[in-house]
Amino acid sequence: MGVTSKFPSIPKPIFGISKNWKLPSNRIVMHVDMNSYFASVEQAHRPLLKEKPVLVLADPCGTPKGRRSVVAAASYEAKVKGVKAGMPTFEALKLAPNAILIGGNPHKYATFSRHFLKIFEKYTDLVEPYSIDEAFLDVTKTAKLFGDAKQVGRRIKDEIKKELGITCSVGIAPNKLVAKMASNWQKPDGLVIVLPDELPERLWSHAIEEIPGIGPRRKIKLNALSIRTIGELAKTSPDLLRKRFGITGQYMYNAAWGLDDGQVKPMEDNPLPKSLNRSITLSKNTMSPTILRATFLTLCDKVTYRLRQQGLLATRVGLILRFSDLTFSSKQRNLGFSTSDTKVIFREVTKILKGYFPLRLPVRLVGVTVSGIIAEEYLQPSLLPEFERDKKMYKTVDKIKEKFGEECVFYGGIFPAQKYLSHRLPENK
Repeated sequence: MGVTSKFPSIPKPIFGISKNWKLPSNRIVMHVDMNSYFASVEQAHRPLLKEKPVLVLADPCGTPKGRRSVVAAASYEAKVKGVKAGMPTFEALKLAPNAILIGGNPHKYATFSRHFLKIFEKYTDLVEPYSIDEAFLDVTKTAKLFGDAKQVGRRIKDEIKKELGITCSVGIAPNKLVAKMASNWQKPDGLVIVLPDELPERLWSHAIEEIPGIGPRRKIKLNALSIRTIGELAKTSPDLLRKRFGITGQYMYNAAWGLDDGQVKPMEDNPLPKSLNRSITLSKNTMSPTILRATFLTLCDKVTYRLRQQGLLATRVGLILRFSDLTFSSKQRNLGFSTSDTKVIFREVTKILKGYFPLRLPVRLVGVTVSGIIAEEYLQPSLLPEFERDKKMYKTVDKIKEKFGEECVFYGGIFPAQKYLSHRLPENK
């Protein structure tokens, strides 16, 4: 059943919607969001953690109870005590003093992510990963093969719980925007369906911050205009919103009416990332060249591993420094060639780092970024024997990391910075 003409004042789409946009009445889009993903994966991987408050740390450096680490994810047992993602660890421990602290394991979470994406592909070839723990599916043409959209949602939830031991929330709607919003309405383990003829009223009772892209700052500005619900936003003049918020104002107005014609883009259609980066907040500040070089070595190892995992090469490299006064400095250099070689990237980063000495202040955070990304398939094969030797070496090391985790193989050169980077709890705790 399509949207009827009872809304004659539906706005003309401008932002984020094609010029030839029409009200779609038959699209079936799903948004699947894993519940407390990192913490849930840890509980599934370690049965002793089930039904216990678990905090997965976002900052991979410093001791787990260090003041500089923050919560990347909290289990629902911790959330009921008031713990939220992004909260400093020391504050979280005040709310949940018995919480179990775990250093994040990107390899483990990426492995689970690849597994649930394979589950989605059983139901449609239109699967778009949105982040490591969520994805969009377009089941418009395939839902009837499994009964209906609701049945697809239930089957996906059951398979994820059976195969991965975690739960997810599913939103089903005529478009990506509303599907994403709907998946947040019942957590954890929810399933919400929004039909086309229920739009836009189904949205209007909800708070404005439920619209993707409306964060705390925009919420404050909208509240100042006496706009607190999506319904109030829908009834606000689009000219006023554009005047106050620019092109984003038009997006918010369209979203309040449930308008979105964004297509679900399969993984192979997604563009290459513009850049990849890894950063570390040190457990304590330092001015030591040896410690900084050792820290950059481990970061280069991590970022090049990601490049090779995705079949990518970089043509530009850079570093980031944050000093004790919280000021930032960053520098980049073009390589003149493309690579995913850890030693090459580290060599170039070291050259940039030399330009900072003597340091004006102790360093608090360091980061490595690679950009100018291209697909490895476009690399012209090298005839140099050392290139082929290193390529085989990295292939072997990467296979070991895939099987046992990123931390199982590392360069001996990182030892000088060990106490600045020590972060992971033993796996059996």
